[in-house]
Amino acid sequence: MREIVEAQGFDRAVDWPALTATFLAYVAEAVREEPGEACPGVRPLLEALARRDDVTLALGTGNFERGARAKLAAHGLDRYFATGGFGDDAIARDTILRAGIRRAEALRGRAFDRVVVIGDTPHDARAAAQVGAWSLCVATGPFPVDALAAAGATLVRRALAPAGEVIDALDALPACPTAGS
Repeated sequence: MREIVEAQGFDRAVDWPALTATFLAYVAEAVREEPGEACPGVRPLLEALARRDDVTLALGTGNFERGARAKLAAHGLDRYFATGGFGDDAIARDTILRAGIRRAEALRGRAFDRVVVIGDTPHDARAAAQVGAWSLCVATGPFPVDALAAAGATLVRRALAPAGEVIDALDALPACPTAGS
């Protein structure tokens, strides 16, 4: 949204709080009308990870928090994410991830020795590397497996299923030397 406004030269004249409120109202309406679909395998994976004491689930998204939560709520997935980093925090993906990691660590009361970013774009793989995290990129969006691998994703899969295989791959990852830095 910011990029569009700035590209049109309106950035100095924009009432950002009003524009944001209008945008979020639009997102809420759009999600009610057309909620889309959750990626196959997401719910079983989140269920399995949420049961583990050694896992903290957090969001890392360029969406405003209210918009992201509306999208997730349409599929009953918002309950898995108590915290995260959002477009409200920053524009740069690495800064968003750092904010989410800080919040998740504060929630758990400790620093993490392993962070895994799950995403579906080359940007997700690069941002994970920038914050010292591993990345699991899934070819469920517009980017094929080879593009995700070329971007430096630690792990690449065609889907998030079966959950047991995904979790085994995540568990095999060692500690991150600079997670959250």
